[in-house]
Amino acid sequence: MKDIIRKEIIEKRSRITKEQKEEWSQSICQQILNWDIFQKSKSVMLYSSIRNEVDLSAVVEKLLMDKKTVIFPKSIKLNKRLVPCIIKSISDLKLGSYGIMEPEENFIANKDEIDLILVPGVAFNPQGYRIGYGAGYYDRFLEGFKGITAGIAYSFQITDFNCMHEHDAQLNYIITENAIQKIIKN
Repeated sequence: MKDIIRKEIIEKRSRITKEQKEEWSQSICQQILNWDIFQKSKSVMLYSSIRNEVDLSAVVEKLLMDKKTVIFPKSIKLNKRLVPCIIKSISDLKLGSYGIMEPEENFIANKDEIDLILVPGVAFNPQGYRIGYGAGYYDRFLEGFKGITAGIAYSFQITDFNCMHEHDAQLNYIITENAIQKIIKN
């Protein structure tokens, strides 16, 4: 089931135009920048977009400008883990695993000190669960995380599915170009 949804949404996302991506990404960034939880957060973990994902460059710029702690994940293929690494500039990101811009493993952040994680995904359901690319990196990373998590998606990526597993992480919010949706946790 997850594979079918993943394939369908990736295909749909691949068909959006550059202009649509820019417009929707800008709208999502504006939602985030105006969000009180984001404004209060001192340390935020984001992601480098790939394959037409939402571009969070404007959010990164604002965080760096405000001298907040900016964290990007580094993928460790060997054990399929994410290592949260602090960056001081966009130039700290280099092409890494899976063709994703990643930080060096020089400045590792303490996961317990991250206030907010903006989580990428292929699909999300209204209950706050996500379908990623299938390797489980984020589910492992989010296990036991006490801060706030927000899935970042275009509205067409929100779909009803009920194929969660016990290890799947439930997010606190989903942010699209239309709204910030708070998730009522089970």
